[in-house]
Amino acid sequence: MTWQELFNEIKTGIRGGVYLFHGPEEFIKKSALEKIREAVLPAGLEILNESVMDAPGARQIIEGAETLPVMSEKRLVLIKDTPLLTSAKAKDEQEECEKIEKWLVSGAPDTSVTIFYTRGEADKRKKLYKIIEKHANVVSFQHLTDPEIGKWIQSRLKPKKKTMRPEAIHTLLFYAGRDLTRLQGEVDKLAAFVGDKPAIEDTDVKAAVTPSAESNVFLMIDSIIAGKSKQAYEILNAMLDAGEGAVGLIAMFIRQLRLMTHVRLLRDEKLSLPEIERQAKLTRFVAQKVYGQVEKLSAQQLEKSYRAGVQMDFDVKSGKIRDRAALDQMMLALFEISH
Repeated sequence: MTWQELFNEIKTGIRGGVYLFHGPEEFIKKSALEKIREAVLPAGLEILNESVMDAPGARQIIEGAETLPVMSEKRLVLIKDTPLLTSAKAKDEQEECEKIEKWLVSGAPDTSVTIFYTRGEADKRKKLYKIIEKHANVVSFQHLTDPEIGKWIQSRLKPKKKTMRPEAIHTLLFYAGRDLTRLQGEVDKLAAFVGDKPAIEDTDVKAAVTPSAESNVFLMIDSIIAGKSKQAYEILNAMLDAGEGAVGLIAMFIRQLRLMTHVRLLRDEKLSLPEIERQAKLTRFVAQKVYGQVEKLSAQQLEKSYRAGVQMDFDVKSGKIRDRAALDQMMLALFEISH
């Protein structure tokens, strides 16, 4: 079940039963839970009809779901981050899962809505995941597509009588990422920043939004390719001053070099930009930027730097070189392949 299908079900009247909420989009996941709370729990009787459990056993889960609601059609049972669904080791996992499966097969009551709520992705290898997938409802909260985020941003701005230009939306996603929790704050900040202006422009985003570490690495490599060494080091030092660790930055460099190598190889195969976008699983905006970055770089150069970065990361983690020294060497390597 997609989260869109879940919201439709909430509108028409959510049925009882068992659900697993998981996936990277935490903002919508939390919104779905709140909508279910509003739909299921009568005002003033919430405390009597909701059970919130942290890592409960199978017996507690079943007893909570089997308890009859008080002056309500349904009750809500929320199980948060159980190790039965994460990579953490669970006590008596096999036995606990068998109890839950037997209960689900016999029929969970429709007088309760039982939600296994997992931050991030659930571990699909776990037995309980497979049981819920087979006998109940798995709701996957994936990030919105670019068009969906665009609509969401415009809907948030509409009560403020503002809009955001398409190019400004692309820049915002590049700077801030795709997490709606952060985007919510950035959109509200931009609406205040532009004052009486009816439309938020690309220049407004660049002036008001602090780029994420990932986008800063992107911008820094842009500066390196353009031969702007001073600007590149200013971005690097700003990230270090903001608390980014050298090891983490090296990992971001390596990831960016891998992406650039992939796109260069696809360019060499004469693929079009839309085809590269699909094969590399990139958004149009990012695909265009990487496509431009690698224009004057060879796949051989990029692959060599990528492999050197992987080796450097290994040397840092094995204690052969200090992390800051490795970071400086990576910067030099990037300058070498760019000129």
